[in-house]
Amino acid sequence: MKVDRRLTFLLRRIEHDVDREQSILEIVKGLKEKQYAIKDICTVIEKDIIYKIKVLNTIGIGCFLNGEYDSVIPFLEGALRYSPTDPDTIYNIGYVLTKFGLNEEAIGFLNQVHCLDEGIIELKQQIKAKIS
Repeated sequence: MKVDRRLTFLLRRIEHDVDREQSILEIVKGLKEKQYAIKDICTVIEKDIIYKIKVLNTIGIGCFLNGEYDSVIPFLEGALRYSPTDPDTIYNIGYVLTKFGLNEEAIGFLNQVHCLDEGIIELKQQIKAKIS
């Protein structure tokens, strides 16, 4: 239970932009050291976090920026389950797939999305230019 309270505390700090970077780093470290599991983090977000999509995106990108690559897509997919049309989540997934060298997959994913904002359209163009 002690881990759950600490994890909830860190996630709430991320949600409310209180020492966000430090909290992200602690969660990433916990993932790397197997102190936290993706499933446990998602459970706490489901139960205790109001801005679920924001927190899932923030953690997913935090994992990406800090080399915890196995955790990136599961968190972003979690955000996508809450809102399949969220432009930040869509952009983040496309961007991450491209950075992993999965350009075809990124384009395939972005082509399935019907509500595109400028950032997503620009990302699609950049990916298509790489493929061509």
